[in-house]
Amino acid sequence: MQGVMIHPTAEVQTKHIGEGSCVWQYCVVLEGARIGKKCNLNCHVFVENDVVLGNNVTIKSGVQLWDGLRIEDDVFVGPNVTFTNDLRPRSGRHLQRYLQTTLKKGASIGAKSVIVGSKTIGRYAMVGAGSVVTHDIPDNTLWYGNPARFKGYICTCGNKLDDEQWCERCKKKLDIDRTLTISSQVQGLAVSDRRMDILGRISKKSTIYENVKLGKDVTICDDAVIYSNVEIGDGSFIGQGCIIGEPLAEFYSNRTGYENPALIIGKNSIIRSHSILYAGSTIGEFFHTGHKVAIREGSQFGKNCSVGTYSDIQGHVKVGDYCRFHSSVHISQHTLIGSYVFIFPNAVLTNDPHPPSTCIKGPILEDYCIISAGAILMPGITIGKDSIVGANSLASKDVPPESVVMGVPARRICSIHDIKCQNGCVEKPYPWRDHFSRGMPWGT
Repeated sequence: MQGVMIHPTAEVQTKHIGEGSCVWQYCVVLEGARIGKKCNLNCHVFVENDVVLGNNVTIKSGVQLWDGLRIEDDVFVGPNVTFTNDLRPRSGRHLQRYLQTTLKKGASIGAKSVIVGSKTIGRYAMVGAGSVVTHDIPDNTLWYGNPARFKGYICTCGNKLDDEQWCERCKKKLDIDRTLTISSQVQGLAVSDRRMDILGRISKKSTIYENVKLGKDVTICDDAVIYSNVEIGDGSFIGQGCIIGEPLAEFYSNRTGYENPALIIGKNSIIRSHSILYAGSTIGEFFHTGHKVAIREGSQFGKNCSVGTYSDIQGHVKVGDYCRFHSSVHISQHTLIGSYVFIFPNAVLTNDPHPPSTCIKGPILEDYCIISAGAILMPGITIGKDSIVGANSLASKDVPPESVVMGVPARRICSIHDIKCQNGCVEKPYPWRDHFSRGMPWGT
Protein backbone atom coordinates (compact mmCIF):
# COMPACT_ATOMS: atom_id res chain seq x y z
CA MET A 1 0.00 0.00 0.00
CA GLN A 2 2.09 2.84 -1.37
CA GLY A 3 1.86 6.26 0.25
CA VAL A 4 0.00 5.02 3.35
CA MET A 5 1.16 5.83 6.89
CA ILE A 6 0.47 3.04 9.39
CA HIS A 7 1.70 3.51 12.95
CA PRO A 8 3.76 0.58 14.28
CA THR A 9 1.24 -0.07 17.09
CA ALA A 10 -1.70 -0.37 14.67
CA GLU A 11 -2.97 -3.76 13.47
CA VAL A 12 -4.02 -3.44 9.83
CA GLN A 13 -5.20 -6.57 7.98
CA THR A 14 -6.81 -5.00 4.90
CA LYS A 15 -4.90 -4.39 1.68
CA HIS A 16 -7.35 -1.75 0.51
CA ILE A 17 -6.25 1.62 1.86
CA GLY A 18 -5.91 4.57 -0.52
CA GLU A 19 -2.85 6.71 -1.05
CA GLY A 20 -2.24 9.46 1.47
CA SER A 21 -4.23 7.85 4.28
CA CYS A 22 -2.99 7.66 7.89
CA VAL A 23 -3.76 4.99 10.48
CA TRP A 24 -2.60 6.03 13.94
CA GLN A 25 -1.76 4.38 17.29
CA TYR A 26 -3.58 1.24 18.39
CA CYS A 27 -6.05 1.16 15.49
CA VAL A 28 -7.44 -2.21 14.34
CA VAL A 29 -8.60 -2.55 10.73
CA LEU A 30 -9.96 -5.96 9.65
CA GLU A 31 -9.33 -7.66 6.33
CA GLY A 32 -12.56 -6.83 4.50
CA ALA A 33 -12.53 -3.06 5.14
CA ARG A 34 -12.19 -0.62 2.23
CA ILE A 35 -10.60 2.77 2.97
CA GLY A 36 -10.23 5.54 0.37
CA LYS A 37 -7.52 8.13 -0.26
CA LYS A 38 -6.37 10.79 2.23
CA CYS A 39 -8.33 9.32 5.11
CA ASN A 40 -7.25 9.89 8.71
CA LEU A 41 -7.98 7.26 11.37
CA ASN A 42 -7.01 8.63 14.76
CA CYS A 43 -5.81 6.44 17.62
CA HIS A 44 -7.99 3.67 19.07
CA VAL A 45 -10.25 3.32 16.02
CA PHE A 46 -11.69 -0.13 15.21
CA VAL A 47 -12.87 -0.93 11.65
CA GLU A 48 -14.81 -4.16 11.01
CA ASN A 49 -14.93 -6.10 7.73
CA ASP A 50 -18.04 -4.83 5.91
CA VAL A 51 -17.09 -1.15 6.12
CA VAL A 52 -16.45 1.23 3.22
CA LEU A 53 -14.86 4.68 3.58
CA GLY A 54 -14.65 7.17 0.72
CA ASN A 55 -11.88 9.72 0.23
CA ASN A 56 -10.81 12.43 2.67
CA VAL A 57 -12.69 10.93 5.63
CA THR A 58 -11.70 11.84 9.20
CA ILE A 59 -12.41 9.40 12.01
CA LYS A 60 -11.44 10.79 15.41
CA SER A 61 -10.25 8.78 18.42
CA GLY A 62 -12.30 6.06 20.11
CA VAL A 63 -14.70 5.29 17.24
CA GLN A 64 -15.79 1.78 16.22
CA LEU A 65 -16.97 1.30 12.65
CA TRP A 66 -19.12 -1.83 12.56
CA ASP A 67 -20.26 -4.02 9.66
CA GLY A 68 -22.78 -2.35 7.36
CA LEU A 69 -21.34 1.16 7.59
CA ARG A 70 -20.94 3.21 4.40
CA ILE A 71 -19.15 6.55 4.68
CA GLU A 72 -18.86 8.76 1.60
CA ASP A 73 -16.22 11.39 0.77
CA ASP A 74 -15.34 14.33 3.07
CA VAL A 75 -17.18 13.01 6.13
CA PHE A 76 -16.12 13.95 9.67
CA VAL A 77 -16.81 11.59 12.59
CA GLY A 78 -16.02 13.08 16.00
CA PRO A 79 -14.39 11.30 18.97
CA ASN A 80 -16.27 8.47 20.69
CA VAL A 81 -19.15 8.45 18.21
CA THR A 82 -21.08 5.15 18.44
CA PHE A 83 -22.67 3.34 15.51
CA THR A 84 -25.04 0.38 15.90
CA ASN A 85 -26.04 -2.26 13.37
CA ASP A 86 -28.43 -4.57 15.23
CA LEU A 87 -31.68 -3.27 16.74
CA ARG A 88 -32.16 -6.44 18.87
CA PRO A 89 -28.68 -7.64 19.81
CA ARG A 90 -28.10 -10.85 21.75
CA SER A 91 -24.79 -12.23 22.99
CA GLY A 92 -23.41 -14.97 20.75
CA ARG A 93 -25.92 -14.37 17.95
CA HIS A 94 -24.43 -13.34 14.60
CA LEU A 95 -26.53 -12.06 11.72
CA GLN A 96 -25.91 -12.97 8.10
CA ARG A 97 -26.35 -9.33 7.20
CA TYR A 98 -26.25 -6.31 9.47
CA LEU A 99 -28.17 -3.05 9.13
CA GLN A 100 -26.60 -0.58 6.72
CA THR A 101 -25.99 2.97 7.90
CA THR A 102 -24.92 5.60 5.36
CA LEU A 103 -23.14 8.89 5.94
CA LYS A 104 -23.46 10.98 2.78
CA LYS A 105 -20.80 13.26 1.33
CA GLY A 106 -19.66 16.08 3.60
CA ALA A 107 -21.69 15.05 6.66
CA SER A 108 -20.33 15.79 10.16
CA ILE A 109 -21.11 13.84 13.35
CA GLY A 110 -20.33 15.54 16.67
CA ALA A 111 -18.45 13.89 19.54
CA LYS A 112 -20.13 11.09 21.52
CA SER A 113 -23.20 10.98 19.30
CA VAL A 114 -25.06 7.69 18.82
CA ILE A 115 -26.29 6.73 15.35
CA VAL A 116 -28.94 4.00 15.47
CA GLY A 117 -28.52 1.39 12.72
CA SER A 118 -30.12 1.65 9.25
CA LYS A 119 -30.21 5.48 9.21
CA THR A 120 -28.95 7.82 6.50
CA ILE A 121 -27.22 11.08 7.33
CA GLY A 122 -27.70 13.44 4.37
CA ARG A 123 -25.15 15.42 2.37
CA TYR A 124 -23.47 18.18 4.39
CA ALA A 125 -25.82 17.52 7.31
CA MET A 126 -24.51 18.14 10.81
CA VAL A 127 -25.30 16.27 14.03
CA GLY A 128 -24.42 18.09 17.26
CA ALA A 129 -22.28 16.55 20.00
CA GLY A 130 -23.96 14.04 22.31
CA SER A 131 -27.00 13.52 20.08
CA VAL A 132 -28.95 10.30 19.61
CA VAL A 133 -30.03 9.91 15.98
CA THR A 134 -33.08 7.66 15.59
CA HIS A 135 -34.23 8.59 12.07
CA ASP A 136 -32.89 9.77 8.71
CA ILE A 137 -31.33 13.23 8.54
CA PRO A 138 -32.01 15.26 5.34
CA ASP A 139 -29.31 17.09 3.38
CA ASN A 140 -27.98 20.43 4.68
CA THR A 141 -29.82 20.24 8.00
CA LEU A 142 -28.68 20.68 11.60
CA TRP A 143 -29.90 18.26 14.29
CA TYR A 144 -29.02 17.80 17.93
CA GLY A 145 -30.44 16.57 21.22
CA ASN A 146 -31.55 13.29 22.74
CA PRO A 147 -33.32 12.27 20.62
CA ALA A 148 -31.96 14.52 17.89
CA ARG A 149 -34.39 17.14 16.57
CA PHE A 150 -34.32 19.45 13.58
CA LYS A 151 -32.74 22.82 14.46
CA GLY A 152 -32.25 24.58 11.12
CA TYR A 153 -30.53 24.55 7.74
CA ILE A 154 -26.80 24.59 7.27
CA CYS A 155 -24.37 25.60 4.53
CA THR A 156 -21.83 23.24 3.00
CA CYS A 157 -19.22 25.24 4.94
CA GLY A 158 -20.93 24.35 8.24
CA ASN A 159 -22.37 27.79 8.96
CA LYS A 160 -26.07 27.95 9.93
CA LEU A 161 -28.27 29.65 7.33
CA ASP A 162 -30.61 32.51 8.17
CA ASP A 163 -34.33 32.51 7.34
CA GLU A 164 -33.57 33.57 3.76
CA GLN A 165 -31.15 30.63 3.24
CA TRP A 166 -28.23 33.09 3.24
CA CYS A 167 -24.79 32.03 4.49
CA GLU A 168 -23.03 34.98 6.08
CA ARG A 169 -19.66 33.25 5.90
CA CYS A 170 -19.82 32.32 2.22
CA LYS A 171 -21.84 35.40 1.23
CA LYS A 172 -24.22 33.31 -0.86
CA LYS A 173 -27.74 31.92 -0.83
CA LEU A 174 -28.31 28.19 -0.99
CA ASP A 175 -31.19 26.67 -2.91
CA ILE A 176 -32.61 24.38 -0.23
CA ASP A 177 -36.13 23.05 0.13
CA ARG A 178 -37.13 24.56 3.47
CA THR A 179 -39.62 21.83 4.27
CA LEU A 180 -38.84 18.35 5.51
CA THR A 181 -40.52 15.47 3.70
CA ILE A 182 -41.22 12.91 6.40
CA SER A 183 -42.82 9.51 5.93
CA SER A 184 -44.26 7.18 8.52
CA GLN A 185 -40.74 6.71 9.89
CA VAL A 186 -41.36 9.96 11.74
CA GLN A 187 -43.13 7.88 14.35
CA GLY A 188 -39.69 7.18 15.77
CA LEU A 189 -39.19 10.82 16.71
CA ALA A 190 -39.34 12.33 20.15
CA VAL A 191 -42.30 11.99 22.45
CA SER A 192 -43.53 14.33 25.10
CA ASP A 193 -43.51 11.48 27.65
CA ARG A 194 -46.37 13.26 29.44
CA ARG A 195 -44.16 16.25 30.19
CA MET A 196 -45.17 19.81 29.42
CA ASP A 197 -42.12 20.54 27.25
CA ILE A 198 -43.77 19.19 24.09
CA LEU A 199 -43.11 22.12 21.77
CA GLY A 200 -41.02 21.28 18.73
CA ARG A 201 -41.59 17.54 19.18
CA ILE A 202 -43.38 14.89 17.16
CA SER A 203 -45.04 12.20 19.24
CA LYS A 204 -44.36 8.58 18.39
CA LYS A 205 -48.05 8.03 19.19
CA SER A 206 -49.03 10.12 16.18
CA THR A 207 -49.61 8.64 12.72
CA ILE A 208 -48.00 10.40 9.77
CA TYR A 209 -48.53 9.17 6.23
CA GLU A 210 -46.15 9.51 3.30
CA ASN A 211 -45.71 12.72 1.31
CA VAL A 212 -46.12 14.98 4.33
CA LYS A 213 -44.04 18.15 4.54
CA LEU A 214 -43.28 19.53 7.97
CA GLY A 215 -41.54 22.85 8.51
CA LYS A 216 -39.01 23.34 11.28
CA ASP A 217 -40.06 23.27 14.95
CA VAL A 218 -43.45 21.72 14.22
CA THR A 219 -45.21 20.08 17.19
CA ILE A 220 -47.45 17.04 16.67
CA CYS A 221 -49.07 15.65 19.81
CA ASP A 222 -50.27 12.17 20.79
CA ASP A 223 -52.89 10.43 18.65
CA ALA A 224 -52.83 13.04 15.88
CA VAL A 225 -53.23 11.70 12.32
CA ILE A 226 -51.58 13.49 9.40
CA TYR A 227 -52.76 12.12 6.05
CA SER A 228 -50.81 12.33 2.79
CA ASN A 229 -50.33 15.56 0.79
CA VAL A 230 -50.32 17.77 3.87
CA GLU A 231 -47.89 20.65 4.32
CA ILE A 232 -47.52 22.25 7.75
CA GLY A 233 -45.53 25.47 8.09
CA ASP A 234 -42.71 26.31 10.48
CA GLY A 235 -43.50 26.60 14.17
CA SER A 236 -47.02 25.16 13.92
CA PHE A 237 -48.75 23.14 16.65
CA ILE A 238 -51.05 20.16 16.04
CA GLY A 239 -52.89 19.19 19.23
CA GLN A 240 -53.82 15.81 20.63
CA GLY A 241 -56.18 13.70 18.53
CA CYS A 242 -56.34 16.10 15.57
CA ILE A 243 -57.02 14.74 12.08
CA ILE A 244 -55.18 16.76 9.45
CA GLY A 245 -55.88 16.11 5.77
CA GLU A 246 -59.01 14.00 6.37
CA PRO A 247 -59.80 12.20 3.07
CA LEU A 248 -62.83 13.30 1.07
CA ALA A 249 -65.96 11.21 0.47
CA GLU A 250 -64.52 9.81 -2.81
CA PHE A 251 -61.89 7.92 -0.83
CA TYR A 252 -64.50 5.55 0.59
CA SER A 253 -65.96 4.67 -2.82
CA ASN A 254 -62.74 4.65 -4.88
CA ARG A 255 -59.84 3.77 -2.62
CA THR A 256 -57.57 2.42 -5.35
CA GLY A 257 -57.74 5.49 -7.60
CA TYR A 258 -58.07 8.14 -4.91
CA GLU A 259 -55.39 10.79 -4.37
CA ASN A 260 -55.74 13.07 -1.39
CA PRO A 261 -55.93 16.77 -2.41
CA ALA A 262 -53.29 19.00 -0.85
CA LEU A 263 -53.90 20.67 2.50
CA ILE A 264 -51.59 23.58 3.27
CA ILE A 265 -51.36 25.07 6.77
CA GLY A 266 -49.33 28.25 7.10
CA LYS A 267 -46.53 28.87 9.57
CA ASN A 268 -47.09 29.46 13.30
CA SER A 269 -50.58 28.00 13.24
CA ILE A 270 -52.22 26.35 16.26
CA ILE A 271 -54.71 23.53 15.70
CA ARG A 272 -56.05 22.57 19.12
CA SER A 273 -57.07 19.11 20.27
CA HIS A 274 -59.52 16.91 18.34
CA SER A 275 -60.00 19.33 15.46
CA ILE A 276 -60.50 17.96 11.94
CA LEU A 277 -59.18 19.71 8.83
CA TYR A 278 -60.15 18.05 5.57
CA ALA A 279 -57.88 17.68 2.57
CA GLY A 280 -58.05 20.26 -0.21
CA SER A 281 -57.92 23.49 1.78
CA THR A 282 -55.45 26.34 2.18
CA ILE A 283 -54.95 27.86 5.62
CA GLY A 284 -52.94 31.06 6.04
CA GLU A 285 -50.19 31.73 8.56
CA PHE A 286 -50.91 32.39 12.26
CA PHE A 287 -54.19 30.46 12.05
CA HIS A 288 -55.73 29.39 15.39
CA THR A 289 -58.54 27.00 16.25
CA GLY A 290 -60.29 26.13 19.46
CA HIS A 291 -61.03 22.49 20.32
CA LYS A 292 -63.10 20.11 18.17
CA VAL A 293 -63.30 22.42 15.16
CA ALA A 294 -64.29 20.94 11.77
CA ILE A 295 -63.15 22.57 8.52
CA ARG A 296 -64.30 20.85 5.33
CA GLU A 297 -62.57 20.70 1.95
CA GLY A 298 -62.17 23.64 -0.39
CA SER A 299 -61.86 26.21 2.38
CA GLN A 300 -59.52 29.17 1.97
CA PHE A 301 -58.43 31.21 4.97
CA GLY A 302 -56.18 34.25 4.87
CA LYS A 303 -53.60 35.05 7.53
CA ASN A 304 -54.19 35.62 11.25
CA CYS A 305 -57.66 34.06 11.41
CA SER A 306 -59.17 32.13 14.31
CA VAL A 307 -62.06 29.66 14.58
CA GLY A 308 -63.57 28.92 18.00
CA THR A 309 -64.35 25.65 19.76
CA TYR A 310 -67.08 23.43 18.22
CA SER A 311 -67.32 25.58 15.10
CA ASP A 312 -68.26 23.92 11.80
CA ILE A 313 -66.93 25.32 8.51
CA GLN A 314 -68.79 23.39 5.83
CA GLY A 315 -66.27 23.84 3.04
CA HIS A 316 -65.82 25.77 -0.20
CA VAL A 317 -65.69 28.88 1.94
CA LYS A 318 -63.41 31.83 1.27
CA VAL A 319 -62.26 33.93 4.24
CA GLY A 320 -60.01 36.99 4.21
CA ASP A 321 -57.41 38.09 6.79
CA TYR A 322 -57.76 38.74 10.53
CA CYS A 323 -61.22 37.23 10.91
CA ARG A 324 -62.48 36.04 14.30
CA PHE A 325 -65.10 33.28 14.55
CA HIS A 326 -66.16 32.48 18.11
CA SER A 327 -67.46 29.18 19.53
CA SER A 328 -70.14 27.02 17.86
CA VAL A 329 -70.32 29.06 14.66
CA HIS A 330 -71.81 27.28 11.61
CA ILE A 331 -70.72 28.54 8.19
CA SER A 332 -72.36 26.93 5.17
CA GLN A 333 -70.72 26.08 1.87
CA HIS A 334 -69.97 28.81 -0.68
CA THR A 335 -69.94 31.60 1.87
CA LEU A 336 -67.65 34.54 1.06
CA ILE A 337 -66.19 36.46 3.99
CA GLY A 338 -63.97 39.52 3.71
CA SER A 339 -61.26 40.64 6.14
CA TYR A 340 -61.58 41.78 9.78
CA VAL A 341 -64.97 40.12 10.20
CA PHE A 342 -66.21 39.11 13.67
CA ILE A 343 -68.76 36.30 14.06
CA PHE A 344 -69.89 35.67 17.63
CA PRO A 345 -71.07 32.40 19.30
CA ASN A 346 -73.86 30.26 17.87
CA ALA A 347 -74.29 32.32 14.70
CA VAL A 348 -75.56 30.32 11.70
CA LEU A 349 -74.86 31.21 8.06
CA THR A 350 -77.16 29.27 5.68
CA ASN A 351 -76.99 28.61 1.93
CA ASP A 352 -80.12 26.75 0.75
CA PRO A 353 -83.35 28.80 0.24
CA HIS A 354 -85.55 25.70 -0.01
CA PRO A 355 -83.72 22.69 1.44
CA PRO A 356 -82.89 20.15 0.39
CA SER A 357 -81.84 21.40 -3.04
CA THR A 358 -78.85 22.12 -5.23
CA CYS A 359 -79.70 25.81 -5.37
CA ILE A 360 -76.81 26.73 -3.12
CA LYS A 361 -75.52 30.22 -2.46
CA GLY A 362 -73.94 31.31 0.77
CA PRO A 363 -74.02 34.81 2.27
CA ILE A 364 -71.42 37.47 1.50
CA LEU A 365 -69.87 39.28 4.45
CA GLU A 366 -67.93 42.42 3.59
CA ASP A 367 -64.94 43.78 5.52
CA TYR A 368 -65.28 44.83 9.18
CA CYS A 369 -68.85 43.63 9.61
CA ILE A 370 -70.09 42.04 12.86
CA ILE A 371 -72.46 39.09 13.21
CA SER A 372 -73.67 38.99 16.82
CA ALA A 373 -74.35 35.94 19.00
CA GLY A 374 -77.12 33.64 17.80
CA ALA A 375 -77.79 35.55 14.56
CA ILE A 376 -78.99 33.73 11.45
CA LEU A 377 -78.07 34.82 7.92
CA MET A 378 -80.27 33.54 5.13
CA PRO A 379 -78.82 32.31 1.79
CA GLY A 380 -77.28 34.69 -0.71
CA ILE A 381 -77.63 37.95 1.21
CA THR A 382 -74.86 40.54 1.49
CA ILE A 383 -73.86 42.07 4.81
CA GLY A 384 -72.30 45.42 3.95
CA LYS A 385 -68.99 46.81 5.11
CA ASP A 386 -68.91 47.90 8.78
CA SER A 387 -72.49 46.77 9.37
CA ILE A 388 -73.84 44.94 12.45
CA VAL A 389 -76.40 42.14 12.68
CA GLY A 390 -77.83 42.13 16.22
CA ALA A 391 -77.96 39.16 18.59
CA ASN A 392 -80.55 36.46 17.73
CA SER A 393 -81.63 38.38 14.64
CA LEU A 394 -82.64 36.72 11.38
CA ALA A 395 -81.23 38.61 8.40
CA SER A 396 -83.12 37.70 5.23
CA LYS A 397 -82.27 40.73 3.07
CA ASP A 398 -79.14 42.61 2.11
CA VAL A 399 -77.78 44.88 4.84
CA PRO A 400 -76.40 48.23 3.62
CA PRO A 401 -72.90 49.31 4.71
CA GLU A 402 -72.55 50.93 8.14
CA SER A 403 -76.05 49.79 9.15
CA VAL A 404 -77.35 48.16 12.31
CA VAL A 405 -80.12 45.57 11.81
CA MET A 406 -82.04 43.69 14.51
CA GLY A 407 -85.11 41.51 14.95
CA VAL A 408 -86.91 38.57 13.33
CA PRO A 409 -86.90 39.37 10.50
CA ALA A 410 -84.06 41.87 10.90
CA ARG A 411 -84.75 45.51 10.07
CA ARG A 412 -82.45 48.49 9.91
CA ILE A 413 -82.71 50.50 13.13
CA CYS A 414 -79.87 53.02 12.76
CA SER A 415 -76.42 53.79 11.43
CA ILE A 416 -73.41 52.44 13.29
CA HIS A 417 -72.42 56.06 13.90
CA ASP A 418 -75.54 56.55 16.05
CA ILE A 419 -74.53 53.94 18.63
CA LYS A 420 -73.11 55.24 21.89
CA CYS A 421 -70.97 53.40 24.42
CA GLN A 422 -73.15 52.48 27.43
CA ASN A 423 -70.10 52.44 29.75
CA GLY A 424 -68.61 55.65 28.49
CA CYS A 425 -65.31 54.04 27.52
CA VAL A 426 -65.25 55.56 24.03
CA GLU A 427 -67.23 58.35 22.44
CA LYS A 428 -68.22 56.30 19.39
CA PRO A 429 -67.88 52.49 19.48
CA TYR A 430 -68.16 52.15 15.69
CA PRO A 431 -66.38 51.81 13.38
CA TRP A 432 -64.77 49.49 15.92
CA ARG A 433 -61.33 49.66 14.24
CA ASP A 434 -60.99 53.27 15.36
CA HIS A 435 -60.45 52.17 18.96
CA PHE A 436 -59.94 48.37 19.03
CA SER A 437 -56.53 46.97 18.01
CA ARG A 438 -55.93 43.72 19.92
CA GLY A 439 -54.57 41.13 17.48
CA MET A 440 -54.92 43.50 14.53
CA PRO A 441 -52.07 44.64 12.25
CA TRP A 442 -52.49 48.24 13.39
CA GLY A 443 -52.12 47.20 17.04
CA THR A 444 -48.98 47.92 19.06
